[in-house]
Parts: sequence; C-alpha cells; structure tokens
Amino acid sequence: MRKVRRKRAAVLAIILVLAGLLAWQIPKRSGAVFNEDDAVHIDPDKIEEATLIIGTHLIYLGALTDKLYETAVQSAEESGQNTMYYKSEIGEGRWYSIDDAGSIKDITEKGKEADKSKIKKLYFTHHTKSDGYTYTLKDDKMVNVYDVNSPYDLEGMKELSALAREKRLSGKGGEVFEAKVTNKTTKWCDAGLDTLNKEYIRLKTAGADAAWLDMLDKAMGKVDDLRRYEVYKKAEKEVRKLIDAADGTDEGYVDALSDAMTQLSDSMTEADGNMLDIDAKADIPDIPGEEPDEPDNPEGDEKTYTLTVMAVMESEFIRQYIEEPKDDILLNMTTLSYIMEGISVYPDKEAEFLKEKLIPAAEAAYAADPTETRKNELAYYKNELSTRDGGPSSADSRLAGLYDKKEKLQEERLSALDEENLPEAKRLEALIEVTAREIQEKEDAISKEAASLVKQKTELEKQLDSEKSDQEKKKLENEIQKLDNQIAALDAGVDDGSVSKKIKEMAETAREALEEGEDGIGRLEEAVEGIGALCGTNPALAGSSLENLYEKMASRKYLDETKIYDGLLDDIEAILAENVSVLNQELQEEEVVRVMEETAGKDKTAAIMGLSMFLEQTSGSGLENLLKGKVKAYAEEEEAYAFAGLSGTAGVRYAPADVVAAYASFRYIWNDNRKRAVLASRKTYYKFTAFDTAVVRGPEEEEEKLTSAAGFKGTVYIPDDYVKEEFGCEVYNIPDTGYCILIDQDIADKAAEVCDALLEKGE
Repeated sequence: MRKVRRKRAAVLAIILVLAGLLAWQIPKRSGAVFNEDDAVHIDPDKIEEATLIIGTHLIYLGALTDKLYETAVQSAEESGQNTMYYKSEIGEGRWYSIDDAGSIKDITEKGKEADKSKIKKLYFTHHTKSDGYTYTLKDDKMVNVYDVNSPYDLEGMKELSALAREKRLSGKGGEVFEAKVTNKTTKWCDAGLDTLNKEYIRLKTAGADAAWLDMLDKAMGKVDDLRRYEVYKKAEKEVRKLIDAADGTDEGYVDALSDAMTQLSDSMTEADGNMLDIDAKADIPDIPGEEPDEPDNPEGDEKTYTLTVMAVMESEFIRQYIEEPKDDILLNMTTLSYIMEGISVYPDKEAEFLKEKLIPAAEAAYAADPTETRKNELAYYKNELSTRDGGPSSADSRLAGLYDKKEKLQEERLSALDEENLPEAKRLEALIEVTAREIQEKEDAISKEAASLVKQKTELEKQLDSEKSDQEKKKLENEIQKLDNQIAALDAGVDDGSVSKKIKEMAETAREALEEGEDGIGRLEEAVEGIGALCGTNPALAGSSLENLYEKMASRKYLDETKIYDGLLDDIEAILAENVSVLNQELQEEEVVRVMEETAGKDKTAAIMGLSMFLEQTSGSGLENLLKGKVKAYAEEEEAYAFAGLSGTAGVRYAPADVVAAYASFRYIWNDNRKRAVLASRKTYYKFTAFDTAVVRGPEEEEEKLTSAAGFKGTVYIPDDYVKEEFGCEVYNIPDTGYCILIDQDIADKAAEVCDALLEKGE
C-alpha cells in the first residue's frame, strides 16, 4: 500500500500569507505609547507548538481570527516588535523568524531559527491558546478580543495618535480626549458584546458547530463596529470644532488635526459599512436617569441608502439574539450566512429558510419599493431556492428523470410486445439502451465525485488522528460531517440497484463492522470481498472506499495493538494491486499535474485553462475530477483568479469584484451592509452594488450603466463585458465544474502551451 505523506498545507498557507502581509502592513513604529509595565516576558520553552508571535500577542495558529490578527498587528505597531516568529511543530519545537518565509522548509531545520534569548526579551500582553480563548498575561484573565483595544481609550486610539502626540508636545487638542463619547447606543453595544461573548464561551465549551461560533464572532464584530462608529462620530465632531477654531500659523497642530480628521473619516466609513444596522430610537431604550442623547447629525442628514433584505434580516436576528439568546435564532443567523456567502451546506434547511423567510420578505420589499434593484434581489433569492430545492440545476433530479424515462419506455415496450407490434418494440428497445447509457454516464459521474469526496474524507480523518487541539479536532469533525452530507446527497439520487449504491452500502457496512472489533470481522471480510469484486466495474469509488477502509483498519490495528486486521489489510493491498485501473488513474493524474506545473511554471491560471482545453479536445481521459478538484481548491484558496460561477444568469458571464481587484492590482473595499464593492487604485475607483445596473466611477463620481445588473454571491459580481473593457481580462468558463477563471492573452497563450504539452504526452 502506497503511503501518502501528510503535509500541513493549511498551516503553511496561513504563515506565508501572514508573513507577506506583515511585510507591508506593519510600520516601524506608530505614534501610540506602549507601556512595558503592562506586559510580561515569557519562557519560550513553555509555549505550545504551532504558536505565532505577532507584536505583543502569542497566538495558537488554529485559533487565529481576522479580529485577533488585526489586534495583534496594532500591538506590533505600538510596541515596535515587528518581527513575526513561529514555534514550529514540524521543526521540533524550535522558534523561527518567518517574515521572509516562502516555503515549508522555512519552518523546519532549514529555516531561519530564532535564538530563544530573543524571544525571552520580547514583551507580551496577551496569549490566545489552543482552547481558542484569549488571556491577559499580566493577570491571566480571559478577555474578549473585541475589548483588547477599548474604543473609549481616546489616548490610545490609532486614529488620534498624531493629535495625542501633539497634545503631549504642546498641550493643544486636549478637548478631543476629554469629550464624552459614550451614549445609550455604546452602552447597549457593551452589554450586547458581553452577552454574545458569554454565549460564545458557552457554546464553545459545549462543542458547538464551528459555523455557529463563526457567526457569533461575526455578530460581535458588527456590534463592535457600531459602538466604534458612535465613538468616531463624537471624536470627529470635536476635531471639527478645533479645526474651525485653529490658528492656521501653527502648522504642526493643524497637521495633527487634519490627520485625525482623515483617519476618523476613513474609520467611520469602514465601520459604517460593516456595523450592526439598528434604529437606536426605536430599538434601544433610553437609560433611566440619564438625559436622552443629542443627535450628532444635522436634521435631514440621515442615511438615505437602501439595504438589501438579507442585510436587514441579519441585523434583526443579531438584535433578537442579544436580547434573548436562543439556538433557533442562531441557526437562522447561520443559515442566512450560508446564503449570503453563496455556499450551500444544508440545502434543505436553506431552501426552507428561503421559502419561509427571505423570499416573502423580498416580495414585500419589492411591493413597497418596485424598483429594478428590488426585482433583481428577489430573483436572486428565487434562483438560490431553485439550486437547493430540486431545481433545474440539480444533478440528482436529472438522473431521477432518466430513471422515470427508462421505466416508462420499458412499460411501453411490454405493451408493444403484448400487442405483437414488434417494430415498435424494437424501436423502444433501442431507446431504452440509449437511456441506459445516459444513466450509466450520470451514475459514473456521481461515482467519481463520490470517490473524490471519500478521498478528501480519508485525508481529513488522517489529520483528525494527529491533531492535538480540541478546537482543530472539532473543525475537522465538522468538515468530515459536511463531506458525509455531500456523499449522502449524491447517494440519494442514485437507484438502489446501481453499482455505486452497492459499493457505498458495503463500505458503510464495513465501517459499522469495524466498530464491533473482533465480532465484526466476518461482516468486514464480506464487505471487503464485495467491494473488491466491483473494483473493475467502478474503480474510482471502489478504490477510494477500500483505501478509506485500509486507513481506518491500520489506525485501529495500532491503537488497539491487535493483529485481527492483518489478513484484511493484506487482502486490500492485493485487490488494489490486481486492479491496475485504480492505481493507473492516480498515477496518470500525478503525471498530468507534473506536466502542467512544468509547462505553466507558477501560472496556476494557465495550468487550469490548459487542462480544460486538453479535456475539450480529448474524451475518456478520466481527468474531469482532477480538473474540478484543482479549480475548486484554487477558488477556495483564492488562487489562480478562480471563482465559483453564478447560476441563473441567462448566458451572461460574471466575475467577483474581489478576484477582479486581485487581477488588476486594485484595492478591494467591501461594504457588507450595502452589499457594495469598491475597487480603488490611486484616485480611480469603481463602486458596484449588488443587483444594481449603476456603477459609480471616480474621481468624478460619474454614474455609468452596466449592460446587466451586478450579481451577488458572497460579494458583488461584475458583468464580463465591463470587466473586459475596464480591467483588461475576461471570464473563462471551466465546463462542467461550476467554476470560472479570469484570463488575458498572456494566460491564454501559456494555457495553449500546457494543452499542447498534455496532448504530446498522451500520444
């Protein structure tokens, strides 16, 4: 049996991305004051492996979140500790400097090892451990990461750092730091964050689904953005007063005020786009004994833009959960998040949510505001429902239709024979054969997809056996469960008499027998023999199923220190060796990948396009799953300008704004509340809003019309013709995968070379 060496690709990817980000995101020193008395030194030997050092934070890699990273980066700015270190679990616990990490070897003995004396001299304030919780190192207390940098600490606010420095030098600007920045909204947010954090801890301790915890983290981020927006608004008001009264001859003071105004404005815009949308007057009661808050905005200066139904619904769910935490509300929040992100995890639940909540709300919104944008939004929800509710894009419904067609033809043939109409019976028999071939093709495709999922599951189960962190184990268990759901969904559409169905049933029987230990050996032997007998008929699924069983038995053999599985392990090795088709397919894929990589070099986009072109020119190569697996992986890893395509677009191709930004080297700014993407480069920018045909182009703020309304799937999708005209690339569809890539002429030329190399190799 060929052993597969497990690689920590996810770990490396995160490390390398972080290293790259830190190279340009962390300045040498910010204006904020770092107090060493609030920090401690640590013993490097007592820190668990797989721990990052960013600024004054120790962070277990598996517990890293966006907010935690942002907070740690700010601590690096303030402390001047700009080098990032990593205690490698594959480097025997050594510490490595990874600012320049470029490959896996950089966190092994070949990397840039950091002397422990350097680590001992560093100052640390917080430690996020493998349990996922963050602790203050000074007093070892658990803390909510959203409270690490208090929004009410104006002296420590990075947006006011230049003004704080000016205050220390000249005494000017102190009025801003003395301003009252709390109000009933910020106090409601403080209480809400406390509730959400307590729920997070409760559910995490109970082993809740990672998606629920991610949703609570997102909710905390939205509530935190709301209170920070309120503080920024108060601070900006005070800064504006000082600007109006400032003596223009004091350049240092004026510059500090100008810097504060610019940074506060930028932070307000960012917070406004992602904060909880709530009506403070209607939804937040006044605090007894306190004066009602004065309005910060002049009359008539309220927000006038329209939010999508899903954005309003998300904020309402979060508000409801804060007021009365219930699991069914959190389930709704999580289900909505899947739809908003353009993914499907639990199709039945998502379909029910769309039918009972989103679509009725969107219909009501369209009735009240019958605009084209509202109409497009409603159409989006209906299309999302069709993809989850047995709509035209459902593969298993097409297969079910073929089963029905075959059954009907067989009935008609029998009827023709009863009537002794032999020519008609012969014609129907030919149609039955054609339909049977179609069914076989569909079943084969489903079997290959199932085999791919089984292989993924096997790899995840290997990782599960070796993980140390309970949090990472839980994440892996959730991923395995999702794969099981996908496999079950594929299985549900296949006829009970099909080969793939039989293999899956025998594999399930074998797994159950394996749990019975010695009592299940007989059933296990029968299942292995049965799957082996079908290896030649369906090599992909049979082979992956046997490999999965092999890994499970091998693991059980060593864990239980037993020899009862030795004979079966030998049998599986013999079956796989005898069925060359199983092994040859894997070897063929490895050879194809080698040719792709050698020809395309680092251009993964060209490699994918070249393989796609090769498959269009050949047939029966069996590489369709390789192509789909590669492009799907690249899309998930945000590589190769690959992305999931939109469905239900009537032939119009679209590209997601973030991928277009990556291709064109534009800055991508996302406004979650408005479902708006801004692509900016110097003074040039474009504003695209989901479901809208208008695009605002700057710096002139000119409004242009798209030929088709912008789409949505986790972000705004831009019509291909506009992408081609403005950004110099176009959408290339990867057939039968559901994915696309962005290409230009250079990529297409390189892809042609890849295709030619594959064709030459296949001759």
